[in-house]
Amino acid sequence: VTGVQTCALPISAVDRDEAAQRALVELLMGLRRESVLDDSVLVRSFEKIFCTWEDVAIDAPHAPQTIIGLLNSCITGGFVDQSLLTKLPENLLNAGRSKAGPELSEMLGAVAISLQNFKKQATRALEEFWMSLNAKEVQTFLQELNMQAYHHEFVKKAIISSFSQRNGGLEAREATVSLLEQLTSAGVLSKDDIQWGLTRLLSALDDLALDNPHCAEQATEFYEALVAGELPGGPVVDGIAERTLDANVVDALAHARDGPVGAVGDGPGAGNAAGTGAPVPLAAPRGAA
Repeated sequence: VTGVQTCALPISAVDRDEAAQRALVELLMGLRRESVLDDSVLVRSFEKIFCTWEDVAIDAPHAPQTIIGLLNSCITGGFVDQSLLTKLPENLLNAGRSKAGPELSEMLGAVAISLQNFKKQATRALEEFWMSLNAKEVQTFLQELNMQAYHHEFVKKAIISSFSQRNGGLEAREATVSLLEQLTSAGVLSKDDIQWGLTRLLSALDDLALDNPHCAEQATEFYEALVAGELPGGPVVDGIAERTLDANVVDALAHARDGPVGAVGDGPGAGNAAGTGAPVPLAAPRGAA
């Protein structure tokens, strides 16, 4: 069973009945017992569902409760850690919670409250950061807040907030990359925080484009800046490409990292279409993760 096939398994059960969903969980248990299924692959499969659930729900209206039900079964079965609940997008969390049983609903409610609290405090911290550009203050804030499970939301918010800064795209991008580098070096952010934040950003591009038509180009330039720096560069982009499983996105990431065939020059410019210097925008078509 390949990683792509495994990632497709939970999605395939979203529009099926409870018996099929139980059969899927039993299949996953068997694959894991035989060491055919790696837990990290299952985590990536849920990550893809988290990013695409609204598209899935178009044809499967009960998708939110089904997705959360499958996730809860996998947590109960010991396939994934309960902390994966903290990676649920807020809209999926709220949609699934409304139809969950009492015990699961209470658990999801606690996650929702913590998430809302973290996002509000992260927003204030970033507002102060853009006034002072003091990364040390942000580091202290995150350490004292002690909510590591939600640090991916900070990564996403930091990048999105850089898109609207008055000090220009390049300066804001460099300041954000520097902030994330310092937080990573200090051990406040992990590689997973960066990857989860970036993939969550990628899945939000359609919505962001409603207010910011240039967000895809800005996201591309940010990815290029990460590759040019050491955060941790290629490995992060490789991880994103593996998690998204969308051909258009993977191609754009490859351009950002390596440059297309025939590109001229080194660094971010080498990742431009035909070596012309124009960024290859990250696309987020319907169904992209």
